[in-house]
Amino acid sequence: EGVEKGVEENIPLVRDCFAGRGGSHTMRICDDFSMYGDWVNKTHTISGGFRRLAQLISEAGLTPGVWYVPYWASTASEVYKRHPEWVARNADGSVCLIEGRLPQSRRAPAFAIFDTSRPDVQQYFEDTARSWRKRGFRYVTTDFLGSCVTPQRYHDPTMTKAEVMRCGLEAIRRGLGEDVFYRTIGGLIGAGMG
Repeated sequence: EGVEKGVEENIPLVRDCFAGRGGSHTMRICDDFSMYGDWVNKTHTISGGFRRLAQLISEAGLTPGVWYVPYWASTASEVYKRHPEWVARNADGSVCLIEGRLPQSRRAPAFAIFDTSRPDVQQYFEDTARSWRKRGFRYVTTDFLGSCVTPQRYHDPTMTKAEVMRCGLEAIRRGLGEDVFYRTIGGLIGAGMG
């Protein structure tokens, strides 16, 4: 419940104790993102908005950073409700779900996995990344990328799992632009290189 206040209080500490001593000049926000997949500016724990926090971090002489999980969509999210066709499937055609992976599961009990073999999902990934950039973030970390290779069925059956992952990462890179540092965690190493 105190993520926003914690970021505000820690900006001068990060600036003085780390960046001021030659350490990292980046401050990365890891919100609970109770609505994985929607990636809106304001959340339950950041009611003033990510854009405002990015501006405060930047004004302190630090690089604003953010962490998110691009391939997950909470089954309670607006994007999942509007576009159930955007998620990957199990062999029997049912939605491939990840359940109980994070402590936040009390608010988002299950996560579907976006299917980036779909051009419309690739566009959504690009637009989402562009929104982080427009909010002022210049250091972006995406995590739990390996989950995108869990499903057994994708919209485009001719694509390999590595290609499905790569399409999503390329869309994110396009949206971020070349001057945003992009860091990936937890995926196929070869597909994520470059």
